[in-house]
Amino acid sequence: ELSCKNISDSVLIGELTELGGKLEWSEKNLGAAEEVSYLKKYYSLLQIKDYLLTKKISTRCGVKSAFILYFYTTAENCSLCGQESLVLASLRAIYPELRVYSFDYSTELSAVKSMLQIYKIKDTELPALVIDDEVLTGFHSLEDLEVRIKESFKLLGTTPSGRINDAPTS
Repeated sequence: ELSCKNISDSVLIGELTELGGKLEWSEKNLGAAEEVSYLKKYYSLLQIKDYLLTKKISTRCGVKSAFILYFYTTAENCSLCGQESLVLASLRAIYPELRVYSFDYSTELSAVKSMLQIYKIKDTELPALVIDDEVLTGFHSLEDLEVRIKESFKLLGTTPSGRINDAPTS
């Protein structure tokens, strides 16, 4: 409900970044402990809130953003999920306006389960991405996703960094 002139970035981005770092460390060092499961659930809910808020701001205030919902699972159950994560991290570095929300398929959370049902994502199709309501399953290269991201920005009326057709600025 804030004025659009007061919107600069998501109010949750700082907390998401901090919690994401803690979750990554916890998964590597604590494994499947109960605390890690709790952190993962809290992180997933915070991401969903940020996604809904950022989408609303984007629509209401004309803030240019593109969104990817990323569904993954453990390396033991998805050999390509780690590679897809690296591709998505590269895309985020290239396009600061890109928002990537990552959800573990096995998270026991009704909100995540609802998203899996809405997009009809099965555990045998991971990794899975949702871009502009289109579901992509299996591994997708940086080049393939970059084409889709540029198209997503064009749908919003601009390309990343406000440049027309990605033409260099002088």
